[in-house]
Amino acid sequence: MKRPISEFYSDPSKNVPNRISVVSAGDDSYIVDLYEHGVLLQSRDMGRHNLQYAEDCAENWVEGIIKSVDDYKEGVA
Repeated sequence: MKRPISEFYSDPSKNVPNRISVVSAGDDSYIVDLYEHGVLLQSRDMGRHNLQYAEDCAENWVEGIIKSVDDYKEGVA
């Protein structure tokens, strides 16, 4: 079961698509849900990493640092 902790939103003035990310606490790890134009594209399990790491991932998504969900490989986070 996931419990939402924080949400991040893209800034339209920065020429980034309409993106939202939600950081949640799972049973044993943090999970970052990545949305674009209201569609959930990917849920990333942050594994052993802490909350700050998960929030950095969420912020990188909405800032456009993470260009595409295709750039992510499971287990590398």
